[in-house]
Amino acid sequence: MLNKFSLLMATLALGVGVSFSPVALAEVPLGGDDNAYHAYNELGVKVLTRGNAYNVADVLADPTVRIFILQVPFEEFDLSCCESIMEWVRQGHTLWFYDSRYAPYFGMKSYYLAAEQFRGRPEEGPIGDVKYKGMAAVVLSFENHVSMTGVGQCTIFIPEVAPGVYSAVAVEGDTVPLLRFASDSPALAALRRDGRGAVIFKPLLWPESLSGKRFQNNLLEYSGGFGVPGIGAQGRFGEEIGASAPYVETQFAAKSQIDKEPVRVPEKRENVISQDKYVYAKSLDDQSSNVDVKKSENVPPANHKDANHLVDIVTLRNGSTLIGRCSNGEFHFETTSDSLKIKTDEIKVLNVSKNSWSLDKVEQKDGSVASGYLMTEKIHFSVNGEERVFKKDDIKEIQFNVPMSQVRNL
Repeated sequence: MLNKFSLLMATLALGVGVSFSPVALAEVPLGGDDNAYHAYNELGVKVLTRGNAYNVADVLADPTVRIFILQVPFEEFDLSCCESIMEWVRQGHTLWFYDSRYAPYFGMKSYYLAAEQFRGRPEEGPIGDVKYKGMAAVVLSFENHVSMTGVGQCTIFIPEVAPGVYSAVAVEGDTVPLLRFASDSPALAALRRDGRGAVIFKPLLWPESLSGKRFQNNLLEYSGGFGVPGIGAQGRFGEEIGASAPYVETQFAAKSQIDKEPVRVPEKRENVISQDKYVYAKSLDDQSSNVDVKKSENVPPANHKDANHLVDIVTLRNGSTLIGRCSNGEFHFETTSDSLKIKTDEIKVLNVSKNSWSLDKVEQKDGSVASGYLMTEKIHFSVNGEERVFKKDDIKEIQFNVPMSQVRNL
């Protein structure tokens, strides 16, 4: 069975140069190969697109609908319907929306990002029956919410809502972040409880990349009021949605937002950056590093003739290799579950990802390996007594404490 509410590329592996194609989109039932999840036709999903945007009242009156998926372009939707939708949510149902311009009408706060603020790659993808420009990016799970059970990272599609401006929501009030670039970034997926139901802001995603399929399945089960299967399909947790669920009181009133001026999006990326200059996960392009390193610096330092002397080896994006010592005392590393500060003398190899499809990786001397995002932006490196400072984006790999006997041929 096909539907239109998620970018589910079950037949394509995610990689550099992948484009979105309607032919490649596969729709759930997710979980059809896993008895832990309900079949799609048991979930009570109704997708509202531009083609049927005038049937809101019919959807809300349908007793079989548990999950209302709003994919009508923001500019074309009758926002006066939002008050009725929120009353329906409070009765024990769930609303999904994908464009953060809707956020204020459903109790969240819109947040806008420029491409320079995160690591991603330009793509196109359909939300409902409209194709959007946007960015594909890897995001992490930072919240211990039941819907994130078994979820680590996901590859998502972030729609462009104005030229160079991308959709997210602020983490404030009763908004629970589900997917983020880093522990202090805005949310790329989030939820809030209201009454006996829930409102969920979510992106399109690739199910076969990272934890995408698990995340999509979890949200469907949670939104339908069935709870989320535990690890290994043991038990169900988070049965918080439904007519008999506990009522969550909130102060949000959709009508107060409807009566205000319509939501305005910054018209230019420059306006976004002027409001928030922080880089949450910096973009990396395919060009070589602009660091100018002479090949002569690849020669082992003269004062390091002892074969047992330990050195650090840094490989730059432009292909140059330097031998010396890294003087950073520690590196800050964000994983799906922890914010790590790893002492330099505990690291064996540090690999910095060049694209959005893979994560940075640190291998420690004790054999443990962590994948995530390297948050340390500047790497200090001493070559023949001369201190150099490189940006993280200039670095491909650093090997630590390598005996000189192993680097004779460099």
